[in-house]
Amino acid sequence: MGIFANAAREKVNAREFGIRELGLSDYSALSLTGGFNFDDRDFIFNPMSGVYYETSVTRTSRKEAGIGRITGRRFGIRAEYYQKLTERSLLAISINGYESRYNNSSVPFSELYRVGGAGSLRGYREDQFRGARVGWTNIEYRVITGKLSRMFIFGDAGFISGTPNGRDESKLSYGAGIRLTTAIGQIGIDYGIGADDTFSNGKVHLSLNGVF
Repeated sequence: MGIFANAAREKVNAREFGIRELGLSDYSALSLTGGFNFDDRDFIFNPMSGVYYETSVTRTSRKEAGIGRITGRRFGIRAEYYQKLTERSLLAISINGYESRYNNSSVPFSELYRVGGAGSLRGYREDQFRGARVGWTNIEYRVITGKLSRMFIFGDAGFISGTPNGRDESKLSYGAGIRLTTAIGQIGIDYGIGADDTFSNGKVHLSLNGVF
């Protein structure tokens, strides 16, 4: 088990387009984050068995043009479970949930969580959805083909609440992918099909993990 903490300061000058189209404004913010994690995976870069868990809390003091000083909190949880099935196959399940709250104020646009794409809901565009409360789960049946390589089929499900348009979203997707070892690290290629898509118009997601 590990404990972590960090502090971050941010200052943003919103451009004209962001102010006009997205309702952004200039702001400065100081954030303090604390949390803990637990990890007993047998090999973190391509596990066959084990559990990973992480939870965090962030408190932010934000001074925003036209509003003044507001304070907010962000909560996050991430859990992963790996169950070995045979010598080369396993079931991998991950659950993720995040929430942002601000006292006496709606959550600023820049503080909304972004969901969609390779790191969350495959089969949708990168950062396609934004919300103050989001969660998703990924389920994969994996076949290990090398120390850092694997192929898999997957199913993803997620929800997005507290969106800018006030409409909650629930999304599903499925697909397949591979992880390959190359000279520049582990390359990921996923093909995801969203709930409203067909096989011919799914999304290709590329990723690179600098592991050697």
